[in-house]
Amino acid sequence: MAAASKRARQPLWRRPGVWLITILIIQFVLGTARIAAVPLWRDHEVDFYDVVHFLIQNGRLPAVEDYPAGDADIRQATQPPLHFLLMAPVMALFYQDDPAPPGVQPPTICFGAENFNRTQVIYPHTAEYDGWPQGAAMAGYALRFVSLICGLVTTAVTYAVGRILAPRYAVIALAAAAMIAFEPSVMALNTTISNDASVMMVAAINLYFALMLIQTRRWRYAVLMVIFAVLAIFTRLPGWAVAGFSGVVLAYAVLRAVVEGYRRKGRRILILPAVVLIAGVIGLAAIMIFNYSRSGSFFGRYAGQEMQVFQIFRQPDVALRISLDVLKITIDEFGIPLSRIASARFVLLQNVTLMIGLAGAALLVIAGVVQAFRKRAVPLAGGVLVIWLAALFGIGLVIIRNVITVEAWGGVTEYNFAAIYTPMRYYAPALPPLALLVAVGFWALANAALALLPKRISPDIQRRIGAAAPLIPAALGLALLVITGISIARVVAERPTVPAFTPAQFAAQHDVTLVDTPSEAGFPQIVGYRAVPDGAGYLQVAVYAAMPSAPEWNSALTLTLGNDTCTFLPARGYSGTLVWRSDTVYALETRIANCSNPEDQPLSLAAIWQGANLQGEYLAESSPVELGTVDALPQGVNCPANLGIIDGGYQIVRLNTPETVARGENYQPALNWIVLHKTPEAYGRRFVFTHTETGVTYTCEFIDRTMNVWVSGEYVFSDRCVIVLPDDAPTGVYTISVIGLNAAGEPLPAVGASGEPLPDNAVPVGQVTVT
Repeated sequence: MAAASKRARQPLWRRPGVWLITILIIQFVLGTARIAAVPLWRDHEVDFYDVVHFLIQNGRLPAVEDYPAGDADIRQATQPPLHFLLMAPVMALFYQDDPAPPGVQPPTICFGAENFNRTQVIYPHTAEYDGWPQGAAMAGYALRFVSLICGLVTTAVTYAVGRILAPRYAVIALAAAAMIAFEPSVMALNTTISNDASVMMVAAINLYFALMLIQTRRWRYAVLMVIFAVLAIFTRLPGWAVAGFSGVVLAYAVLRAVVEGYRRKGRRILILPAVVLIAGVIGLAAIMIFNYSRSGSFFGRYAGQEMQVFQIFRQPDVALRISLDVLKITIDEFGIPLSRIASARFVLLQNVTLMIGLAGAALLVIAGVVQAFRKRAVPLAGGVLVIWLAALFGIGLVIIRNVITVEAWGGVTEYNFAAIYTPMRYYAPALPPLALLVAVGFWALANAALALLPKRISPDIQRRIGAAAPLIPAALGLALLVITGISIARVVAERPTVPAFTPAQFAAQHDVTLVDTPSEAGFPQIVGYRAVPDGAGYLQVAVYAAMPSAPEWNSALTLTLGNDTCTFLPARGYSGTLVWRSDTVYALETRIANCSNPEDQPLSLAAIWQGANLQGEYLAESSPVELGTVDALPQGVNCPANLGIIDGGYQIVRLNTPETVARGENYQPALNWIVLHKTPEAYGRRFVFTHTETGVTYTCEFIDRTMNVWVSGEYVFSDRCVIVLPDDAPTGVYTISVIGLNAAGEPLPAVGASGEPLPDNAVPVGQVTVT
């Protein structure tokens, strides 16, 4: 009663619950704004939608056999089931059995100008998106709100964990809640159709019960912790980090109970721990059986990882290098949202602030361990150790995942290894613990500083300094709020709109060259264009077009500038794209680079319409419309290199190789390619190593992917050959050439950088010295 009376006398601004509600309201408002601002169907959103769509239609989750193209993994159909089951009842409210999304646009291919012409797959803007969304569009937005609700729960639970950890210092919990609510990358996870927000929520709840188990010794929390560990695995691969963390906590709790039971000489105290431990084992076995039934692997969609897990230490130096690279790339990616709106100094300040907070949390645990040997207690040290354990399991899984990827290649070299991929979503289970660690770290550093203050400083001042320390991470949370708000505003401000004109307004335009070539049936009519060079090897082009009748397909436009082409979409590839309306002239803007034309000759500019169906497949193509001639342009500054082109569609841009390699050594030269367009014959590659003095040759045809699965517009990295040159190979310089092959092993035609045919269809790409 007295406590309630005391709270009633407190002003609102001093009540932690009010601040938490404020954080949640702001998070909901910002999340709603981002859901509305960012166009639907980004990244894998359509894939998650389609799986839930399948679940509602068929009453079961899809199997690999339901994807005859062999793309079940990339289309997220083999993801664990929990989040799909969460989304299904929400989709059912808006389900109208219409395609979702309502079609796929063809890919945009504009090498050298990708920053202007977006290359991701995007989707058309249909009537479902006009005004208040309907059908598939409305269901898509609703599923984003499922993720947002998961994010709100994560914020509230993170606050609750902070209150358990430091009940006397509410500002620690509030600072952590603010950071997890407003960090831009986390906000993106919480407003996207995916299972990232749900695994983060489940991990936070699991951490809450783990901390309660440690502090209260009540076994009902162990049961709840195990349940949410199982749910985490049923949500996404990072859930295994939650299971690993829970296993360690459970083992500690059982061991503690065993020791206490031995000291008390009683056995009844061991019954509940034994039951919980057995339940955990049964839950883990159930998960593995479920995964094995779906994919033939205990790891579910990550089949084949069982043996690779035990091979990650075959090259410990590589594992260490990759681990350090993972951490470096992660720090760089964390700073990307701020780097878009501020200078590098502010990004550095943000990252240093986070590192200081984490360092403070680490020092607190170290002090706790040291003082434990002296039979002294350090406030919060035990709880912070548990939180560190949760964070390290999440981070460790990301590192192991990347090391395994490298090991799957059969080892790496210093000059060529699998690309490290560390998006923030991989760290989802570790994000709430990391926010708590940053907040408590500043509290620990403040207390350490207080111990060094002169004794004459009054206790009241010391107390105020200590209480104010977590305001630093609270300020960081406020800064993240500002960054997220500005980022969302920029999404709205920078989303391009297609300039539209009435016929009279178009007639009043200046610097437009009129075009009177009639259009072919079903395609838009080009009525004019404007082409302006920017001085850096690029041509800014606006093609003015109108649609005289209802379109028969989705239209893409290909511009040819001499030997260069640029296929792009209205609205520069943003979703939703252009809806053609009668009596309206649209300016279709793009940027095309001069990558393969001479710098001293005028260039012809022409346009070709391409029509695609709802699956993004080209059905028709118009005849070229000659627009005119432009003055000579210098080479575009961002054009890809050209070492040679195989079969007219596959351009080699780089060879990755060391200068020297020893005989008997694992040698992995690799190529980077760009796919100008697919050809039906392309299949394999053959590396040829020719000794420059004796003509002795060695060949290698090891490939990771056949060329027939590459797609138009794709950048292919680290396309490697694995070879061990024999001990009796002549030493000296070898020329490296590459020959494209069809499925029968026959060479494909190849030309050099200037378009000249190459002898034996072999593209020379570099040299290596064998010792």
